[in-house]
Amino acid sequence: DLITNLQNARDIQDMRIKKKQRQHIFPQPGSLYLAKTSTVPRISLRGAVEGRVPSPCSHKQLYMYGVSEHCVKIN
Repeated sequence: DLITNLQNARDIQDMRIKKKQRQHIFPQPGSLYLAKTSTVPRISLRGAVEGRVPSPCSHKQLYMYGVSEHCVKIN
C-alpha cells in the first residue's frame, strides 16, 4: 500500500513536470524597460530638481519628499 502510494506520487510528479515542459512561457517586460522605451517624453534630472545643486537634507525633509523611513536609515 505504501509502495503504491509512493509510485502514484512519483507518477503525478512526473506528469506535472511534463506539463510544465510543454508550456511556452515568455518573459514579460519590466517597469524600468517600459519606462525607458515609452514614447512619453521623460523629464530631465535638471528639470526634476529645478536646477538646484545637491545639498544636505534633514530626515524630515527627505520624508516630506517621499523618501521612506527605511531608506532614510541607510547611510
